[in-house]
Amino acid sequence: MDEEIIMSSDASTNREYTEWLANAFKEVDWPIPPYLQLGGFLSPLAKAVKDAPQDAKLEIIRERLSRAYGPEYLAVMFLDRYTKIPHVRDFTRQIDESIRTYFCGYTFNAVTGLLPVVEGIIRKMATRQNRNVGSGTRGLIDELQALVDREENSPHCYGERLVMLEAFRDFVRNRLLENTNRFAGHNEFNRHGILHGLFEDFGQDINFLRLITLLDMLCFSIGLIEGGVSMFAPADSPESLALAARYLELKSFHERREFQ
Repeated sequence: MDEEIIMSSDASTNREYTEWLANAFKEVDWPIPPYLQLGGFLSPLAKAVKDAPQDAKLEIIRERLSRAYGPEYLAVMFLDRYTKIPHVRDFTRQIDESIRTYFCGYTFNAVTGLLPVVEGIIRKMATRQNRNVGSGTRGLIDELQALVDREENSPHCYGERLVMLEAFRDFVRNRLLENTNRFAGHNEFNRHGILHGLFEDFGQDINFLRLITLLDMLCFSIGLIEGGVSMFAPADSPESLALAARYLELKSFHERREFQ
C-alpha cells in the first residue's frame, strides 16, 4: 500500500475547505477519516457524496470505504497502529477478532466486538490524564471536548486538525451516544440501541467501517497527545502482507459459502 497522507499539519491548509469535507461526510453520518489520502481519495469521495441523490449517498461511501479499508489497510494498521499505540494496544485481541470476524462475513459480531473498544480507549485516555469519566457515557463526550480544547489552545493549532476533532466529537455525541429515543441517524449506529438490544438491523458492514474510522481517529488523537505516532499511514511490510493474505483467505471463504 502506498503511503497515504492525512491532511497535513500545515498552516496553509484551508480550514474552510476542511469544513466542507466535514459537512460532506456528515451527510452520511461520518467523521473525516484520517490516514487516507486527501486529494486522491477523501476529496473525490466527499464530492461524490455531495453530488449524489439522497438515496445513493450511503452506498457510495460504503462501497468506497470498504475498498479503502481492505485487507492490506487493516493488516498494516493492526500491526503498526492498533497493537502499538497506548490504550489502543490494550484491546489487541478484541480488535484482531473483530477484524477477522468482519472478513468472515459475520458483521453483527464484528460490530458488537469492536464497539466497546472505542469506549474503552476513551476511558483509558481519560485515566491517563487523571480524569474519571464515571460509569455512564456522558463523560466520554467531555473527553472528546478536551481533545478539541487542547488543539484549540495549542500554540501550534492548525485549523484543519481542529475541524477533524470537532467533527469526531460531534459524531460521537450526536449519533453514537445519542439517546436512543432521539436517534435520527443512519444504519442504527447507536451505542445504546445496539448494546441494550433495542436495534435489530445494526449488523451491516457499513457500521463496521464507521467503527474503523472511529478507531483510526482515536489513534490519530492519541498521537497528538503522546507523540511518537506518524501522521501518515504506515507502509506495507512482509508481515502485514502475510496478515492481509490471511484476511483475504477468510474473505474468500465467506464469499464461496455465500454462493453455495
